[in-house]
This record gives sequence, C-alpha cells and structure tokens, in this order.
Amino acid sequence: NLRDCFLPNQDDHIVIGIDWAGQELRLAAGRCQDPTMLSAYVGKPEELKDLHCLTGAGVAKMSYEEFYLAYLNEEDEEHDSVVKWRKLAKRINFGVCVAEGSLIRTERGEIPIEDVTVDDRVWDGNNFVSHRGVVCNGTKLVFAYQGVVATPDHEVFLSTGEKVTLEYALLNSLPLSSAWDTEAEFYTSASPVEARVYDILNAGPNHRFTCNGKLVSNCYLVSAPSLSQQAIVPEAEAEKMLKDTFKTYPGLKKWQEDVVKRARQIGYSETFFGVRKHATDKLWSADGGRKGKQERQLVNYEIQGSAADMLKRLFSMMWKTGVIQDCEVGFVLPVHDEVVASVPRVKALEYIRRVSKLMRLPVPNCVVPMDVDVAISSKSWGQCHEIGSDPTQLDIDRILEKEDA
Repeated sequence: NLRDCFLPNQDDHIVIGIDWAGQELRLAAGRCQDPTMLSAYVGKPEELKDLHCLTGAGVAKMSYEEFYLAYLNEEDEEHDSVVKWRKLAKRINFGVCVAEGSLIRTERGEIPIEDVTVDDRVWDGNNFVSHRGVVCNGTKLVFAYQGVVATPDHEVFLSTGEKVTLEYALLNSLPLSSAWDTEAEFYTSASPVEARVYDILNAGPNHRFTCNGKLVSNCYLVSAPSLSQQAIVPEAEAEKMLKDTFKTYPGLKKWQEDVVKRARQIGYSETFFGVRKHATDKLWSADGGRKGKQERQLVNYEIQGSAADMLKRLFSMMWKTGVIQDCEVGFVLPVHDEVVASVPRVKALEYIRRVSKLMRLPVPNCVVPMDVDVAISSKSWGQCHEIGSDPTQLDIDRILEKEDA
C-alpha cells in the first residue's frame, strides 16, 4: 500500500490527512444551480437533504420525504428496496471506473486505459469491438483484486460467467474470468487507495472489455443492462430510470449542454477561478466519438479544473498565512482532493483548525459551501482514522491513545 510509505518524519509527529468532502458534487451543484442539487448543500443544516436519497427517490418514483424516512427506518416495509435504490443512486452520482495505468487489450496490443483512443478496438472476450471513447471520471478510491484495480462497485466477470462487483469478488475470494494472457502484474489489496480513474464507453454489444487480462464491464455511470439486472426490471424500464435521473436534476443536463454550446461559440470552457481550457478542432469533428470525447472533457474541466484550482489556492494560502511555519509541519503533500502532512502532536489541533478554515473558503461565484473530512494516525498515512469534520482535542487523543496501546 503506497500510503503506508508516508510516515511521520519525526518521533513526536503524526500524519494528518484533510480532504474536501464531496468536492466535485458540490462544485457541480454550484455550477449548474439546479435547485434540487442545491437543496443537499445550501440552507440550514437541519434542512439539507441527502443527495443520494434525492437521486434514488427520482429513479424509484417516490417523494424525497417517503424515500428518506424509509431509508432511516429499518422497520419500514420499503426499507430494503430503498437501501438498494440509494446504493444504485450513489453509483449514478459517483460513477464506477478502473484505475489509470490499467492495461487494455486492443488491436495494437495492451495499452494503458488513458491512452486508448476511439479508433482502438478493444477485446471483449470474443472479438475486437468498437466503443465511443474513454472518459476520465476524476480521482476515486480503488481496490486491487487479481490484477484489476477499480472502484469497489465496478462490475467484473467471474470464471463461472457471473457478473458481480469487484468488492463482492474480493470479499468472497472468487476467481475472476481470465480473458487474455497479460503482461500486467497480478496483485490484491483490500486497502483502498486513491487513483485517477477512467472507463470505456459502450464497448461493443456486450458492454465489456479486458482490463489487465480480466473481463470487466464498462460501467461509466450505470448502464441500462446493469441497472436492469440489479433492479430486476426490464431493460427498457431501466433505460427510462436513467433518463429520470436527469429529470430529477434538470439543471445539470442544461448546464452540460450550455458548456458545450458556449465552447463552440467562444472556443473554451473555464473553471470557477477563470482558468480556461481551449477546445480543439475535435469539437467540430464529424466523428461523433471524437466530438463527444471533447465535449465531455470541456464539461469535466469546469469541475475537475476548479478542484485543481482550489488545491493550488490552498497551498498558496497555507504559506502566506504561516500555517506551515507556525505548526512546524515536517512535510505537506497535495493528493488530488486531500492534503497530507506530518505535524507535531502538540500542534495537531491548531493545524487541523487552520487548514480546515482555509479549505472551507468560498469558491468564487459558487453558492455551495465546502466542507472537509479529517483523518489522523501516529503510524502512517495508510493507517489514518477518520475523526469527522470538526474534531476536538479529545477526538485526537482518543485515536492516538488507541494506536499507542
């Protein structure tokens, strides 16, 4: 586990990780200004709604109130089905993908997923098939099992032909289907790590491809066939459910369309901070795959680029406000949406409060507030324990005493 390589750099130090909570979803809500999405983040704390329950209620054709109450009440006759809907909603909101560097078998050999182009036909276990391009879905926690490194809910094929999530296969030690003799290293790690993740869109009629020699499903967001199997409904109805998701957040779809329309007019999309990504000639290509990929990149940039800008601003402010010097920070690392540092135990609470305050600074022109999650360990970054968004000294002492015991 790479995270275990990062240790406190002095005997009296601990490792502290602070990350933005739901950063990209918050930025998306702020960008699209969809009232339903905003209701999950803007308003009085007691009035805020659960975003995944909002999505689940829209797909399940229930009111938010009855969906949320059924989710909270284990005695409710709808509880089990609502829990399932919320889990599916979480997949719709977050997406499921495989990690950067995963080797994909194509007609020109095995190449990293991030280098696959729309012209590369990929192996689906039986044939080389076309697809609609590769999409980057940001940075997420991934697991490794028998060579496949992916988000826990990414679907993989077992040697029996059955399709299950990677997490289920890992927890039950089930053998994955080998579709190709690969050069990729096979390893398993139940410890989640952060990685930049990708997926291949609509890979052939069976919606699957080989990843590090194993057969996996292409599940960028949720495909209708996948949702059909999990919800036990006809595929046509599953397709309608996915369309209903955009009905739940109509502002999200409109914003995506507006970004592309505006980019065609002025030639770029931009972050909340005004940083621009210029469009290439692919945006006007007659090739639907190339054009679609460019459109997605321009839309994603407004969110992922803003997240990167936030991290740059944070490090600048940490230096300007003297946090690094005052708290005697041993090292400080930017890791996607997280800041990892080695800090003296006696300075831990001060560091957490000051950095959290900087991370909660408003994003320009964004009405959605940012929040953080904090984790600490006296051993390594990989062994950090979450202690909430506003920990006290007692919370810190409790974790450290347990580790020291």
